[in-house]
Amino acid sequence: MGETPTGEQQRRDQILNGVEGLIGRDGLQAVSMRAVAAEAGVSLRLVQYYFHTRSELLGAALRRIADRSWQRWDERVRARDGDSAREILEEFFAEALPTDEDSRAFHRVGVSFAALAISDPELAAAPYRSHLAALTGRLEELLESAYQGPRRSRRDHRHEALKLMSLAHGLGTMLMVGHIDADGAHELVNAHLDRLLAASASP
Repeated sequence: MGETPTGEQQRRDQILNGVEGLIGRDGLQAVSMRAVAAEAGVSLRLVQYYFHTRSELLGAALRRIADRSWQRWDERVRARDGDSAREILEEFFAEALPTDEDSRAFHRVGVSFAALAISDPELAAAPYRSHLAALTGRLEELLESAYQGPRRSRRDHRHEALKLMSLAHGLGTMLMVGHIDADGAHELVNAHLDRLLAASASP
């Protein structure tokens, strides 16, 4: 009898947990099919059954990590019982900035994927660009729905979305290396959102 869908997903999750464990502890350079098998406590053959190449394995890991981050972002917004543009953007930064152990681990993984996308584009660039494009699109739609001023082009909203992402990435790295603290990061975020949303509300 073949493996059930639930059993198959559990096996995939077990393998991807191994990928994340390796990345969080030793960095992306430590990820090989054999190392993942050892970390996950499964056979190399099983890893190769579900993921035919290292690139496929890393792409699946990045998509799962990104999906969890998006889910946490949505949960943060629901927990506030509000869905204004300001609240949604505040929770975007709350999720994105590495201010506790879980978010620091996520940021380390994200930085590792970005570095690999630069050093080995064939291996990591496509899934990483796909993740960035999806996030850009979501922020762009949010800004477009919140904007109440004179008509602006889609390009303008895209630029603002990219600024938000750049701010999150830059502040995240400065937090990780101790150049600023969480209070300082949130102060900068709030100042940027004040300017952005004040401009959006201008007649």
